[in-house]
Amino acid sequence: MSRKTIVGFAAITVSIHAFGATSADVKRPLSGHTVDVLVQYKTQPTGENHHRVLDRRGKIRQTFEHIP
Repeated sequence: MSRKTIVGFAAITVSIHAFGATSADVKRPLSGHTVDVLVQYKTQPTGENHHRVLDRRGKIRQTFEHIP
């Protein structure tokens, strides 16, 4: 590995550790409970995308139509 690659990897690792959550910080849901998630699409989701979520027992709590 080149020196640049090693320095870049080290910088990313330090950033993740300093600003990211670790697996110990993540609270695991109890079996059978629901969790809130944010789904981001590459393009604006269509009605078909929303129906696929609902068909899988998901709920759409909020949409952001003006945010790409």
